[in-house]
Amino acid sequence: MKKGWLIAGILILACVFVGCNKDNGKQGEGDASVATTVDENGKTKSVTLVPCVLFYPEGSLWSEDSKGQLVWYNTFYAGQTFYAYPSEEGSLSEDIFTAKVTKQGKKEAEKDSYAKISYNGKTYWMVSDLLIPNAVAKVVLEDGYNYTNDSIADMTKTTIKKGQIVAVNPAYVKSAESDLECYNVTWRAIGGKSSYRDVYIKKSIVSDKDDDLVAQRYLNRLSKIKETKNQILIDEIYETCKSLDLSPAIREQILSEFGNN
Repeated sequence: MKKGWLIAGILILACVFVGCNKDNGKQGEGDASVATTVDENGKTKSVTLVPCVLFYPEGSLWSEDSKGQLVWYNTFYAGQTFYAYPSEEGSLSEDIFTAKVTKQGKKEAEKDSYAKISYNGKTYWMVSDLLIPNAVAKVVLEDGYNYTNDSIADMTKTTIKKGQIVAVNPAYVKSAESDLECYNVTWRAIGGKSSYRDVYIKKSIVSDKDDDLVAQRYLNRLSKIKETKNQILIDEIYETCKSLDLSPAIREQILSEFGNN
């Protein structure tokens, strides 16, 4: 019995520090992309939700109290997928419904724009600027350059680093001038303040494996995990990562970071 409670505790801690699970940071199977709402006349209707990727290193979900103020619920990390309510106009914030909501303790004039999120069957709010609608989370396998367009001539001096999690437009483009294949992405530098929206990176440096994203999300939280000094937790995460179907670059990093523990 004690062993069972110990394993349960390890799994809970892993979720707290990484914010992801075996479904690659997506919501559980119980969370559909369709929600039921009730209009002002009391009639129910189904609403198709918009998948969104958290591209900032971290972002919080907020619940709304009886006074209409937001209260912190939980923090999540880059690569997490949420489902947001669509805009009735179909154009606001790329099809996401947003509203001006006041955080608890903030003045009325300091309202921010939040997206309305369905999570585990309940309604929450998240700062809309942290989310990219209609995107897929992926991880970069090697250093590369940002491009302003899908042409080799549009390469910039700014780079994207190995291990960066990006929000990807599911469709990729191929340049008419060369064999350059690119993803249209949005990303924010790990540990930095720079954000890059609507840029292009080579498709060849981006992993299409879900397991690579799962492992990278652990790696990006590694310093926090090690701060727990819980060797059982660290070993459990290491063993979990080793069992995943990883690209050589990610597996090498896992062995390097966890292998000596």
